[in-house]
Amino acid sequence: MFCAGYICLLSALEHYHVTDHIPKQTWILVPEPKRISSNDLRLVRSRNPQWDIGIRKTKDYWITTLERTLIDCLIHKHLIGSQTALEAIKTALAQKKVKLGNLYDMAKKMGVERRVHSYIEALAA
Repeated sequence: MFCAGYICLLSALEHYHVTDHIPKQTWILVPEPKRISSNDLRLVRSRNPQWDIGIRKTKDYWITTLERTLIDCLIHKHLIGSQTALEAIKTALAQKKVKLGNLYDMAKKMGVERRVHSYIEALAA
């Protein structure tokens, strides 16, 4: 699966109704060399965007799944803030939209389980 970019992070959190933050721009994950100048888009560049993990196509656009979105938020906490990421995970868990085991499985698929393990462990306690 390949597309030029997909909706991620704050825009995806808002799509899944697990945040109170309403982004002023649409957050899109793109390959690292991609550049664009737009007030409406916030590009998140990645060397390895992993197009084949946790991406789904809606009628009009590509978006990260909720599990992928939450893991991406932990990985990119420097962009959105740790508190925003953790609040979104807690909201998704409280609304029974996701299970911690599914989050850990997604982290493993993405190869980032070590980076997010402490957060998932803390949420399980």
